[in-house]
Amino acid sequence: MTRAIKPQPVIEPNRHIGSDFEDFLGEEGRLEVATSLAIKRVIAWEFGQAMQKANVTQIEMANRMGTSRAVVCRPLDFIYNIRWQISRA
Repeated sequence: MTRAIKPQPVIEPNRHIGSDFEDFLGEEGRLEVATSLAIKRVIAWEFGQAMQKANVTQIEMANRMGTSRAVVCRPLDFIYNIRWQISRA
């Protein structure tokens, strides 16, 4: 018994595939701002995670750093402020 071989369909290249998102941001002149915001968010997130892992409050962290609680809160509030601004847009 022989099987008939079916011809493979011709796959056309996807016309929607092109440059990546960084290229788009660069063309729009927003790559530096987006990169800066991303770095700040990562640092703030890592700072908050380190505080949680060490079970340290904001006040205790401020005392350890020799600064005020407001200084400790500022990077942590950065994440909240960005989410709030994006949700309003």
